[in-house]
Amino acid sequence: MWLAPTAELPEEGGVLGSVMLDRHGGFAMGAGYGFGGIAELELAIANSDARLCDPCTPLERSTATFRFGAREDDLFEGAPALVLGVEAGFDAHVTGLHATEAYLVATRHVAFVTLHGGVAASATGHDNSAATTLVRPLGGVELTPPKFPKTTLLADVSWQPKFATTAGAMTTSTSELAFAWGVRYQTFPWLAVELAVRHDASAFGDPDVLVRVTGQWGTGTLRAR
Repeated sequence: MWLAPTAELPEEGGVLGSVMLDRHGGFAMGAGYGFGGIAELELAIANSDARLCDPCTPLERSTATFRFGAREDDLFEGAPALVLGVEAGFDAHVTGLHATEAYLVATRHVAFVTLHGGVAASATGHDNSAATTLVRPLGGVELTPPKFPKTTLLADVSWQPKFATTAGAMTTSTSELAFAWGVRYQTFPWLAVELAVRHDASAFGDPDVLVRVTGQWGTGTLRAR
């Protein structure tokens, strides 16, 4: 998916890497490694676009995420995949800024449709102020037409951390509703290219356009997230 996490994990020893760029000049890149097919460690860095700061001092967030869970049908016949993830992040330029999130998400494939749903608890703040803690739902859907097995339509809803800064110091933090939709093309079994449009609640009429390339090295077929 684009913004919301899923319950899909890399295969044992699989390395998953991605690079994203948006029309405002924001970028993100990350890499994950699969452990035993039931866990993943991911490191990422993202440079936010200008809409996330006031005045325009882009934030550069570094994150580390650990995810573990069960695959579909592992718990019982018909069970969805389940993943519990914990993400810790900080900003390279605003000292003391932090954002931590824990989420539980389920994924299930039904014919040519993949459904994702869950809940996330986030805490954002600064060392000099109390953290803002919020619990929010998240979800998404993927549709792969049988006649076009390499093409997948995507849509997801999530809550993204948002920070306001003044002279390089954070003043407020919260989470903002974000909706993204787009398409993924499976160029090769190990490479996917995605194009999406993202709407933030505070600027819904001024959507962002994002392009992401994701690759996987190791066993298994790529399931881009």
